[in-house]
Parts: sequence; C-alpha cells; structure tokens
Amino acid sequence: MPTFCLNSHRENIIPPQGRQGTAEIEPAGLSDMILSWPFTVTLEGSQSKQKALEELYRLPPLREPLWRSFRRWTGAKMLESVGANIQNVESALIQIVGTQTPKPCNACLAEIGPWGKCVFFRGSTIDITLACANCRWAGNDERCDYFNKENMDAQKISSNAQKKQGPSLQNIRRRYKEILRGDIEDLREIMDFMVNQKNVTDNPKALIDDCVGKLHNLDKRMSNDELAEKLME
Repeated sequence: MPTFCLNSHRENIIPPQGRQGTAEIEPAGLSDMILSWPFTVTLEGSQSKQKALEELYRLPPLREPLWRSFRRWTGAKMLESVGANIQNVESALIQIVGTQTPKPCNACLAEIGPWGKCVFFRGSTIDITLACANCRWAGNDERCDYFNKENMDAQKISSNAQKKQGPSLQNIRRRYKEILRGDIEDLREIMDFMVNQKNVTDNPKALIDDCVGKLHNLDKRMSNDELAEKLME
C-alpha cells in the first residue's frame, strides 16, 4: 500500500518512490519534493537557520538522490529520515545540487552513509563549505576526506558566542540523542552491508543487536571532556 505524508497544507500526498544505485539520473519527482518540502528543522520563523541552506536551496538540481542498494526506504521513510535534523537536510540537498567527487572518500568507499554516490559542496565562504553528502548525514563531517579542517575551526569560532551563553538542558539532551542516533545508524548501515555481502552468516541480527547495545554505552567510553565538547556543538 502507498505511504502517505502530510505536507504544510495538511494535505495527504504520496511521496515518489525513491531509487537505489549509483547512476546519474536527471532530477525528477523525489528531488523536486525534497527541494520544496517544508522541513521544520531548517526554519526559524520564515528564515533559514544556516547560510549553507540558503546557498543549497538557490542552486539548480542536478540529479535524483539515489540511496545505497541495500536500503529499503520508501519515499515517506526517506522524508522522515531527512527531516530529522538540519545536517540530514543539508546532506540530501548536497546530493541533489552538489558536485560528484573525482574519487569517493574512504567513508563512501566503505558504503557508510545513505547515498549511492560521493557528492560534495563548496560554498562561497569557508564557513559554509561542507563535507560530502554521506559524511554530512548526522553531522559526521570530520570523517570525510573532502572536509577541510579550517572549515571546522571556522564553524567553532562562529559559534563561540552561543557557547558562552551555555546550551539549555533541553538542547543538551537533544544533541546527545542526535549523536547517539547518528552513531547507531552508521553501525546498522555497516552491519547491514556486511550481511548483504554475506560476510556475516552466523545470526547477524544478534550481532547487530549486541553492537547497538554496546553503542548505547557511548557516554561510558568517552571522557567527560570529549562528551561535553560534542554536546556543546
């Protein structure tokens, strides 16, 4: 049965079914929907929250976003996952409007991240230059070969004023959940890939559940300083 989504006008619509693979396909229904969908995480009133979003939305679409061959997302599931946080929205936009890399980064070669191609984005200024779309997903920029450390430093400098004020407890909890959710999703993708490649044959579900359970103890494996730095981002 088709899965319905509710758009900004409270209308039931059927999102286009996405595609899998690494082909270069002309922009069509799914890219159009992502570019026009009112993701609430990206807005503060009627304005975009980040400069990168403003640049990405201004660029013309170049391709349909295709995800990994082992993903089983429906169009509705894709919209839900993309709209989970700003980084995921930026990731989807990069995949649609960005430039395919001359060589996939190591994370993309390992098939980490949702998209089938390694596509990156270079903004007009260094503070809005992002990693490839797969590494931008859930904010894992630092693992990307195309992410410039100067960009990371610029982003930290630009957020100093906000950090001095100190995040609210609600924001800390939200950020911690985002970190954990992103790490768990990455782990599941890696394990799913291993299962699909038949590298794991002995009760793979139990292995995945065991790994995810261990990942839930992330705060115990981090020093207090490391966890605090991540929560302040």
